[in-house]
Amino acid sequence: MKNSFFTTGQVAKIFKVSRRAIGKWVDSGRLRGYRVPGSRHRRIPREYLAEFLIENGMDSKGLEKPDKVLIVTQNRVLIENLKKQTADQQLFRLEIASGSFDAGLKAEPLKPACIVVDFSIGASEALGICQAVRRNSRLSRAIIIVLLPDDGSSFNTDCPSINKTLKKPLDLALLLERLCTLTTS
Repeated sequence: MKNSFFTTGQVAKIFKVSRRAIGKWVDSGRLRGYRVPGSRHRRIPREYLAEFLIENGMDSKGLEKPDKVLIVTQNRVLIENLKKQTADQQLFRLEIASGSFDAGLKAEPLKPACIVVDFSIGASEALGICQAVRRNSRLSRAIIIVLLPDDGSSFNTDCPSINKTLKKPLDLALLLERLCTLTTS
């Protein structure tokens, strides 16, 4: 947990202000954090945010609630790599589902901020999951990211139920960055 950090969007949710305001706080030194090299994004380490909350007599309950992400895949390597990458950071509470039935059972009580659907489970099953999420009023605000195989097959992903597509081979850092960005916007 000592290596975890928050995005400006996550901190903005805690304080109920804009991401821009948090960015200004970091840039001015009011809130300790750093700018991600080569980008305009900022990160606030958990310990700095906790210090800020304590110094200002604020409640730290927002620090205990990581975003929930449901990953629908049967790819064991992807699952293990995601677990390794997110274990120390505590940015997300990951739940894994192996197919549409399992996803349906887990999604309703979890109410994830984001659902990642791997098209390697089958295109029709994956699209069915995306459409079912959008029809469910309790899940309709979830962000849907689909992972497309890089095997030359073509899928019609120009679908209003999908927020973002990523092609395999998957850049895990890019997926995690997208999860941070999309769940905090």
